[in-house]
Order: sequence, then structure tokens, then C-alpha cells
Amino acid sequence: MTGPCTSGFCKWAALLLIVTAAAVAAQGFQCPGTLESVGTPETQRNLGTTRGSWYRDPAPGLGNGNIYVMRSYFSIGTMEEYADIDDLKASRLSRNITLPDPAGGAGMVVYDGALYYNKDRTPSIIKFNLTTSNKDVEKELPGAKYANEGRYGWAGFSDIDFALDENGLWVIYATDHSQGNITISKLDPDSLAIEGTWETNYNKRSARDSFMVCGKLFVVRRYAPFKLVYTFDTSTGVDDIIDLPFSSQNSHITQVDYNPRDNLLYFWNRGFLLTYPLTFSTVDGGWSDWGAWSDCSVTCGVGTQTRDKTCTNPAPANGGADCVGPAEDTQQCDTGVSCPVDGGWSDWGAWSDCSVTCGVGTQTRDRTCTNPAPANGGADCVGPAEDTQACDTGVSCSAVSELTLDDAGIDHLTVSWTVGSLPISLYRLRYKPADGSGSYQDLSPAPGTGDTSATVPGLLADTDYNITLTSFGDDNQPNGVISGTFSTDSVVVNVECDQDSMTISIPLAALPAVDVENMHLLDTSCGATVEGDIVRLETHLQECGTRQETSGDDKFIFSNEAIANQVTHENGAVRNQPISLPFQCEFLRQYDVSGGPIMYNIPSPRVQIVDANNSFIMDMHMYTSADYSASYDSEDFPIQVTPSDSLNFGLSVTSPLDNLELFARDCVSTPTTDPYDSPRVNIITDGCEVDETLQKDNGLSNDKALYYSVEAFTFPNALDPSLVYFHCTMIICFKDDPDSRCSQGCIPATRRRRAVSDGAEGRVRRESSRDHQADITQGPFRLQFEEDAGTVSAGVPVGTLVGAVVGVAGVMALLIVAAVVVKKRGGLTPGSKKREDDTVGLDNYAFQAWGNKNKTGTEDTKA
Repeated sequence: MTGPCTSGFCKWAALLLIVTAAAVAAQGFQCPGTLESVGTPETQRNLGTTRGSWYRDPAPGLGNGNIYVMRSYFSIGTMEEYADIDDLKASRLSRNITLPDPAGGAGMVVYDGALYYNKDRTPSIIKFNLTTSNKDVEKELPGAKYANEGRYGWAGFSDIDFALDENGLWVIYATDHSQGNITISKLDPDSLAIEGTWETNYNKRSARDSFMVCGKLFVVRRYAPFKLVYTFDTSTGVDDIIDLPFSSQNSHITQVDYNPRDNLLYFWNRGFLLTYPLTFSTVDGGWSDWGAWSDCSVTCGVGTQTRDKTCTNPAPANGGADCVGPAEDTQQCDTGVSCPVDGGWSDWGAWSDCSVTCGVGTQTRDRTCTNPAPANGGADCVGPAEDTQACDTGVSCSAVSELTLDDAGIDHLTVSWTVGSLPISLYRLRYKPADGSGSYQDLSPAPGTGDTSATVPGLLADTDYNITLTSFGDDNQPNGVISGTFSTDSVVVNVECDQDSMTISIPLAALPAVDVENMHLLDTSCGATVEGDIVRLETHLQECGTRQETSGDDKFIFSNEAIANQVTHENGAVRNQPISLPFQCEFLRQYDVSGGPIMYNIPSPRVQIVDANNSFIMDMHMYTSADYSASYDSEDFPIQVTPSDSLNFGLSVTSPLDNLELFARDCVSTPTTDPYDSPRVNIITDGCEVDETLQKDNGLSNDKALYYSVEAFTFPNALDPSLVYFHCTMIICFKDDPDSRCSQGCIPATRRRRAVSDGAEGRVRRESSRDHQADITQGPFRLQFEEDAGTVSAGVPVGTLVGAVVGVAGVMALLIVAAVVVKKRGGLTPGSKKREDDTVGLDNYAFQAWGNKNKTGTEDTKA
């Protein structure tokens, strides 16, 4: 024999035997014994074409095994699939399969749902997944002859021939190194990696075909009469000449393949699809020699030792009997060595104190290896010398502690805290004026779980604030609360006096909700300028309405006022904080700042609408911040507000039906309980957002909940302009009703006027007699501005005298007073009726209700 392996047998045979055993176990195939003869063929079908090949998938998991047919062996592009032999005989085709690359020859196999074949006229081998239609692997077979150079004797481009047997996947080919003799390689079916290679002494062109059985190569003679003439055993590297004839009605055999599932040979013989039964010899099992005795089971005293033998000499096959008798032998063994004393544990000691003083900690106890202690080389005790258990102190722990002030400014406070060992899933930081002049607000966004400090913006100067930080655990329950009272810095307003002019400089942070762009002096043409974070107003001593007075001994006082007015918007809403700040050159004055931006809210009325077996509950709530995560409770009222604040509110409907949508048709505000009273501020009209400050949170809003914010306002030309009532019309529609009012959306005023003028109002607004409406009014809310807000009182003591000519900076403070909104808890507003939950009838198309802008914290719909 020739080749890289001694006598044609590669030295990795031992490794291959291990791989083979694993493959056999995985496939469930056992070697049936030694092949003795080939039986009489059975014709399964006649396709009438000379060229071709056919295969059965032997994988145990595929039922009876699918049948695959190739009707050529030149540049094959498609393959037929049949469910089983019966479908093949009946011509019941399951499908045609297109190959990713053309195949060459008749040397393919199908195994476990994959086709293994030689890419036409190349040395490449391919694994094609028949389930996913993916080419899983393509590799070049090293040294393989191709393009009819390494063919069998009958040609047909079978240069590379795949084979299957009980040991797995093989490939049969010829190389220059083997001088054209048959070379066998064992392949990994997943990666096509070569696991072993053998060179034989049989020339491939002298063979008609070949196949593998139980790790042995069998070669079919090239010419008739056909028979098996050569075998090569990969387990021993031994070849042999054999003579096993078989009948063949035609001489044009293009394919011979063995199937380890049914132990049949599959032939393609001039268009006839044949199967040949094989006869195997019965092999009774025989024991191998006993192996060596094992070491004694102990190292001292008397123990046992064992030896083994295996039923592999030979292994039983083809129905042969198993070996008789035990596979293991046991005998006593005396070491002649006295045994040492192994150690033993003492009893456990008392538990230690708990490791913590609050919450749940741990405590320990100990034991010693002294019962008995190990001696004479005996083993130490096995197991831990310390035991641990949880201990509950019964004292609650706080996840946070030590709330401290890090920084204080005119309009902000920065606090920090210490984090404990408890888990924290979220924080809530709540703040309010310490004197009770305003309601609490929540910082938005809240501090992150990894934060240990936070800054609260938008505060009033020189004001004490109560700040409360609450931490929440993984169960969303509070696990820590700390509070503190901290003060913002005072506001310093600088007045610069020169020989012929004076200037007032005000920190921008001290002017929340003030219309800074339109600030002016007594003469409205003398406006303010903003330089960074400072607002400045400047005038000559005899311009911009500056007043001149004489005081004392010919001392002159020049005075003016920094003025900011409220702004009336197109829809009648009045916003911004008015101020009138007198200043003068001569004296230095200083005042404290009070008031500031505070959120306010509206209580939550409710309307219930009943229709047949369905009920619909509409709600509104006011929220403590713009993230709508927490709403004010009833005990928080009255809620106070400054002109710089926005109202964060939401409308929602609660119903078991999931095909509804909520639509805000109209929202107005009046100074009385009458929604048609005057003056009247329109917020939403016919679905159109008419207030320029109205903002809808589209990210949070959904079919059953709407979320809005609008800036605070009062009424012009009203007996009490700060008294505010809200009135809203909400409509509920079925989402699948194309004619509902909800589907029409915003109807602009021009469209409404045009519809009325041409008599087509019915096309603009749905007015079905089956619609129902329930009126809800929310209020009153009172915006209270302190008298003379922003002015300097006459009784303020005089500061330092300024020279008559030299310019000296003066200091004074700005007084900004927050408006308040009052809602009485009990009783009724004079002239109003007691309101309870209303119930009205409803049709199945559209339904609407006058409702206040109210928001739920638990019943609203956030989808």
C-alpha cells in the first residue's frame, strides 16, 4: 500500500473509534455483522432515464425517511422529494428542490434533513439544509481529483462519492498522492471537517461504484457480471479480495448506496430504482481479557479493588448473543497500614449578635474540629466551621439619610443625601414654602436612582422651603424619608447713581413670570435691556418720567419706577406678574423677597354615563409636575398659583369597552359657574386649541386619556377677575365609527361659518338625537395678587447717604407676591347647586359630557 499512512491506515484510528462510537450512539444504528451476500433486487419504480440517482434519509427522527430523486448526473440543479416509498411508487411528488449550486455525479447522500454533494466540476463539497434551503457549509476537499479526473470506471462525473453507514458520514475519492487509488475520509456531518483518512490499494477507475458498511469499504467491479470484489476495513487498515456476486438486469449502473436504517443497497440501473437486501452473519459476543486490578479503595486497613472486561472480542452483531457473565470482578485488598483518626466536629456554639442595628442582617456561630481532633494523618473535618443565618432586628431602616444643603441661590436650592444599603427603585423630591403660603410640588424629572444630589429650580428668593426626599424600594413602597428646611438667597437690586443719570440692575432670576421684554420706566418708551442674567433700565435725571424732589437741606431725590404689566392674549386670557418697582438716587435701601412660583390644581369631579349594560366614568385630576406621575389629593386644596405657573391636567374615561376614544371638543373658563357667562376665555373650541399656551403631551396621551398644560390667567373687565371656573365638553366615540364627532377633529371657525352659510352644518358637526350630554363645572379657583405687589413701602428706613456728584451703587430688593387659588373643601359657592355624580342615557355611536378638566392618578387610562 502507498500513502501518508502506514499500510494505508491512518494513525488517528483510535480517535476515529471514539468519534464513531459517539456517532453510532447518536444515530441509533448498530453494525448488523459481517456482510455475507447480496439478495434479489426489488424494483421500486422505473423512471425510464439512464442517468440518475436516488436516496433515502436514514435519520431516525424523520418518520419513514423521505425519498429524494436526481434525474441526471450532469450539472444537476433540482431534486425531487417524496414523502416515502409509497409516494415514490405512486408518483406523488412532495416538492421540487432547487440546489444553491449545481451538483456533479451520482455520489450524493441525504442525512438528517441535509443533502451532501460535490459542486459540479470542482473539488468543493457542500452541505445543503433541505429545511431552511440554506447552504450551511461549503469546503474544498484537499487533493481530490475532479471534473471527471477522479471518476469511477463508467465516468459520470462521480469524482467525489459520499457514503453513509453505521459509523457516520464518509467521502470516497481519488488523489494524485494515492495515484488514483480510492481514498476514504471520515467527515463531521455538521462542519464537513475531516476526522480521518485512509488510502486503499484499489484504483478508482477499476471500480463501478463503492459503498461503506460498518466502517468497511465495499467495491463493485467495473464490468458485468457485477459483484463485490474488494473490501477495506478502516478499523484495522486491512484490505481483502472478496467475491460476492449479485444479479443485474441491465449493465448501466450509475449509483450504489447503502442505507444503515433499512440495511438495503439503493441502485439506479438504466432508469430502474432498485433496492437489494443484504445478508449479514450472526456474531455472538465474546469477552476481552480482564484488565488490570484497580488501586485499593483505601490507603489503610482492608478495602476492595476491581477489574473489568468488555464484550468486544468480538462484539455481538446481527442478532448474535451477548456475552455471559459479569463484566466486573472484585476482591479484597489489605494495605498493611494502620488507619489514621479522622477529625470530628464539636457542637455548634451560640449565635453572635446581629450584624446590623436595623432591618435584616446576619449572625454567625462556630464549631471546632475537636470531636475527635484528626490524628496520625487522619482527615480534617469536612464542611464549614462557621454557620450563617439572617436576623431581623425588628427596627425599620431608611434607605436615605442626612439631607444637607450644598448650594443656595436666588431661585434654587441644591441638596444632597447619603444612601444606605436598602435597594432604591425611584425617588420623589417634594418641596413647598415653609410658611404654608403655597402647596407642595414634586421635582420633575425626579432624581435618578444613582443620584445623591438634586437641584430644585424656580424658587423665590429669601424664602424658607421644606424639602422632603422619599425613596421607594423594588416593591414601590417607601423605604426612606428625610426632610429639611433651607433658605434661598436674598435678591440684590443694584441702583447706580451718576452725575446726570441713574441705572437699576435686577437679577433675571428674581423676575419669574414677569414680561421682561416689555419692562419700562414711567415713560413707556424707556425700555429694559437684558445683559446675560441681568435686566437693566437706565435714564437721565430729567428724562423717562423721572421725578425730582427736594428733601432736607437742598438735597435732591430723583426717582422713577421699573414697571412690568400683565399681558392680555387674543383669547382674553391675562397672564404674567405685574410689578411696579420704585427706585431713586440718594439712598440705599434693602428689602426682602417673598412669594414665588407655586403649582395649583383643581379637585376631581366625576360623571358616570350609563348605556344599556355599559357604564363610562369620566375624570379629571391635577398633577404636581409636568411628568403627570402624582396628583394632588383633596386635603391639598386650596392650591395656590403664581402667574408663572402652568396647570397640568388630564381628562380620562374609564370603561370596560376597548373600542372607545375620548375627544375634548370645548374647554372654556368664566368667572362664574355659567359656562356661557362673560367675560369668557376659550381654551379649546370645536376641537381646536385656541389658547396659545395650551400644550398637549402627545407621548402620554392615548385613546382614553388626554394630558394638557396651560399657563395661569385671570379675566379682564370682570367684577372679580381672579375667580376662575373651568367648563369642558368631552365626547366619547366608537373608534370604528367614521361619522363620529371624534373622527372630524378640529373644525376651524372659517369652516363652521361656511357650513352655516350654505346650510351644510350637519356635515361639519355631528348632532345626532341619540347623543347625550352631561354638564360638569369645576371651581371656583381664585388667583389672589397682594395689594401693591412689587412696590416699595413708604416706611422703609433710609440707608447710606450718597454724595451729590459722585456715582455710588445702591442696593434694594424686589418684592414679588404669588397669586393664590382657593377652593373651599366643604359647602357651596353662592348661587351654585350641589353637584353629585350624574348619570345619563347613551346611544352606541357618540356621547359627550360637559366635564371639568380633571385627571386621575389611579383610574385614568395611560396605555
